[in-house]
Amino acid sequence: MEKSKLIGIAGGALDIISTFLPFVSFMGIGVTLMATNAAQGGIVIGLAAIGAGLLFKGGKTMSIIALVAGILGLALSLYWLSKAGGMAGTGLYIMPVGFLLIVVGGVMGMKQKPANS
Repeated sequence: MEKSKLIGIAGGALDIISTFLPFVSFMGIGVTLMATNAAQGGIVIGLAAIGAGLLFKGGKTMSIIALVAGILGLALSLYWLSKAGGMAGTGLYIMPVGFLLIVVGGVMGMKQKPANS
């Protein structure tokens, strides 16, 4: 399996897992993203699934679309991280890492040469 596919799958898995980890933590109590707002959790899961799925499918066009999904998710997670301040939980720290992996996988997928059939 190509490295871009593995990196994309790992990033998507990290992002999906991060929605079920503590998103914000206050006075020792952690709340997941799915518990605070299921719609936002759905957006994260959707972007992660699109990015990982398209990278797994392969191809330059699919890599470009996955790259866009990764950039959108990365921007969204960094925005949430900046708003959370000192109350950010584990899931909020893992989420940008996962989307960054999808972005890296998308760039790697765009640079790969097509396989000769």
